[in-house]
Amino acid sequence: MTPVRRLWHYAWPYRIRLLAALLAMGVFGAASAGLAYLIKPIFDEVLPNREQLGFVVGTMIGCYLLKGASSYVSTYLMTGVGQRVVRNVRNQLFSHIVNQSAGFFSSRMTGRLVSRITSDVNQIQLAVSVTVGDLLRESLALVGYGALLFYIDSGLALVCLTGAPVVIYPLVRLGQRVRRTTRRSQEEIEHLHHISTEAFSGHRIVKAFSAESHEVERFKVASENLFRTNMKVMGSIAALPPLMEFLGGLCVAGALWYGSREIVALRLTSGEFASFIAALFMMYGPVKKLSRVTAGLQQASVSAQR
Repeated sequence: MTPVRRLWHYAWPYRIRLLAALLAMGVFGAASAGLAYLIKPIFDEVLPNREQLGFVVGTMIGCYLLKGASSYVSTYLMTGVGQRVVRNVRNQLFSHIVNQSAGFFSSRMTGRLVSRITSDVNQIQLAVSVTVGDLLRESLALVGYGALLFYIDSGLALVCLTGAPVVIYPLVRLGQRVRRTTRRSQEEIEHLHHISTEAFSGHRIVKAFSAESHEVERFKVASENLFRTNMKVMGSIAALPPLMEFLGGLCVAGALWYGSREIVALRLTSGEFASFIAALFMMYGPVKKLSRVTAGLQQASVSAQR
């Protein structure tokens, strides 16, 4: 099985909680799109004529309540599933390791085995509870915003979404780079654990041979390698938001050019255009978070493979 399918295999016993979390995420996406749509009656009816003021205000409050409650429910349920999965995986992994032969332990570093139970399993917990939860919630929010864009004006939506392939490509490249550097990062963490465990458990030998400076130097070299590897990961992740923001600016510029023509031709009202632009701006937050989610899934995938 692929790493992601293996993660779902461990989460499958808690499918009822996952389904409930998914429904809550759907409510989150619908409420987010509803808030963007309310801008249309605000500009077209409430502000010019003070019509439907009570309805719009009540609907806005209701959407915020639904959005907040659904976000809380989905986060709580997904975190609970993640904690249960990490508990089961850690117990199974420890049972598997402790029942190995003496030759198994003599051929492997203690720090590497400890890293399997601590760091790698924690990455799985983040994948199930945080990363997958964000992936589903933000994806559903994007679906809601996208549906609203096409509902208001399909031509304008096509103008703005023509840059989507340009955004997806750097996401794919980011995932590949993060996957490679994450594997090296976890190997460096294992090496760091091994050096620490070896120095602490054998402190009598270290002191007997006055090897403190030698151990410190080994640790510094391993720590420097880990630092450089982690900076490569962060460099890749940090480069994506500015690029996406620039592409989003191009989409907004195209929307202003096209929308102004439609308003002059009376094929689009000011309220509809304002609602469209609001939904377009609201899409930036989920897209930005999805870029970080992609990196998190790549890191969890490496941990699951190990």
